[in-house]
Formats: sequence, structure tokens, C-alpha cells
Amino acid sequence: MKIVAIEDKVIVEVAAKEEKTESGLIIPEVAQNPVPQTYGKVISVGTKADENIKEGDLIMFHERGGMDIFINRKVHKVLKSDEIYAAIKDAEGTLISF
Repeated sequence: MKIVAIEDKVIVEVAAKEEKTESGLIIPEVAQNPVPQTYGKVISVGTKADENIKEGDLIMFHERGGMDIFINRKVHKVLKSDEIYAAIKDAEGTLISF
């Protein structure tokens, strides 16, 4: 199955936020310091989305933005392109892709 974004939508695979302590205890997301930004990999870009957003890009967006969906047991977001804060680049200015 392949999911395709339409119009100004962007489908993003949300990066996992789970953290472990040195002893192996898993700290759930709700117990960690609240940080509103989330990161993810762009899976599909609609035809009317911002032309700077490409499949494979690592992006930053607000954790409460868009709509959550599950694809192949992984959390994804359907965002409007204007809900994306930034595409992440390395020190040389090259876009980071997965």
C-alpha cells in the first residue's frame, strides 16, 4: 500500500520520542520535558504543497499540528504545508534526508 498526499497536504512519518535511562527504564513521552516541536520524515507531498518540501526531507513541526494516522503500525501526520516550521540542514547547509 502506498499513501499519496493531495492538494497542500504533506504526509510525515513521526520520529520516535521514547528515551531510556542508563539502567534501561523507558521514560514515556508525557514524563519528559514538554517540547512542542516534533521531527519527521516526509513520505509524500501534495501537488499544491510548498515546492521546497520534498519526499525524504527531515522536517520540524508542532506536535499538535495536523492529524494523526497509522500506516504499517507507525504514527504519521497529515499536515498542511504551512504547518511545517523548517527543513533540517547539516552544518554545510545541505538538507538532511533519511
